[in-house]
Amino acid sequence: MCLPIGRNAQHCSSQFGVTVNQLANINKQVACSYQYNAIWLSGIDVNTVTQLLDVKHNYACLPLFSSDEIEFMIEYLCTN
Repeated sequence: MCLPIGRNAQHCSSQFGVTVNQLANINKQVACSYQYNAIWLSGIDVNTVTQLLDVKHNYACLPLFSSDEIEFMIEYLCTN
């Protein structure tokens, strides 16, 4: 799809997991729900990183992992 409207339609169809023909079924409620879920999932990552930083700086204890493993998890979550 070369035209801007075609690219937008293609992006929306891949974003919401529907075919281009089904885009008419996407309403404001579906879009808001999708956005809320995306924000909620990113919030989990922020909480996880915060907890791992607490472990790194000895404010919390997580004896199952070494400090190198904690560093790796923080780096992985922050860069992916």
